[in-house]
Amino acid sequence: MIAPRVADARGLRSSAAAVAVAPGVVEPAPPCNTGAETSRQLTWWDEGQEEATIGVGWLRFTVWAKSPASALGDLQRFLGEARPLARPSQYYSHSWRVLHSSTVSAREDEPGQFNVEVTQTDCEGLGWPGLRGMLLWVVAQERWNVSRFDLNYDDRECVVSPEEVHESGKRGDVVTHVPLAGMWQVGKGDGGYTAYFGQGKSDEQLRVYKGQFKHGGDPFNRWELQLRRKSAHARVVHFFRLSDSVPKLTVQGVSASFWGCVARLVDFREQDAVRTEDRTRLPWWERLVGSVAKLRLPKETIVPPSFARTAAWLRTYVSPSMAFVVREVRKSGHGGHEFLWRLVEEGEATLKRREKRVAFGMAG
Repeated sequence: MIAPRVADARGLRSSAAAVAVAPGVVEPAPPCNTGAETSRQLTWWDEGQEEATIGVGWLRFTVWAKSPASALGDLQRFLGEARPLARPSQYYSHSWRVLHSSTVSAREDEPGQFNVEVTQTDCEGLGWPGLRGMLLWVVAQERWNVSRFDLNYDDRECVVSPEEVHESGKRGDVVTHVPLAGMWQVGKGDGGYTAYFGQGKSDEQLRVYKGQFKHGGDPFNRWELQLRRKSAHARVVHFFRLSDSVPKLTVQGVSASFWGCVARLVDFREQDAVRTEDRTRLPWWERLVGSVAKLRLPKETIVPPSFARTAAWLRTYVSPSMAFVVREVRKSGHGGHEFLWRLVEEGEATLKRREKRVAFGMAG
């Protein structure tokens, strides 16, 4: 389908200024920590619970809106005022800076689609209440997608070193779908060491490194789980959308879910039995995760089609492109209405059975 590129470009440019001069439309964003405590770990909690040790290190998601003014206005309550960037982010035609180092970006050839990237510094600055509120808003949208969701845990007791974690994987004391070539390490001259399980561009990657070399302060080992694409989206659905899984995100629930995600990728066990479930977990791994099992994510319930939802989608995302097409058809001397009816007739011929039941009230 042809998109009205010129019209959307004008809308993107004009709406940025409109958002900037409309303060007070939504509540201001929480204050952002911009560096005083950038090594501070985020806390996940619920009322009456003590702080947990699971953090969020990076977040990327996409939402759809009618205009930049609408998208930026909705995001302002979480990310503060958006400032247009003279040089957009790579692959995008328009970008806005939010918080300290995060961005909201859009492309002229993808009207209505807005991509939000929240960096580690801003994740730490927002804190868990800010992130939780924003993600609850995201999953409540008609269309949304999370393409990156990084979680981490700081082992301040240094139960196991990154070197030993890597060696355990190389010895085969691990149950994982990551191939041997996907287990690698990087050592630095200053004593820093990082163990990797999985490739950086894969859907899931585990990193274990000595935190003091990146954040300063007391020594600790960080377990960092990077989730991309379907894995990231599935974990956000698990945390925020499915009522039967960690409904209130208590300390115990989130910690168990994090280690369940890690164990789903790598589960460190002795080679003392044939069946995976019969193999004994390594002592240091047992100390970290306890009896947590691999996280098995339930499937998200598919929302059945409805006339109201389909009509709303057509008005928001299809009608601008259709107006552009009909106008071009008329310029060529053909009837615009005839063109539209031909599209409708062709569409009816390809309707699926469940869509016919919704559209025409057909039984069975």
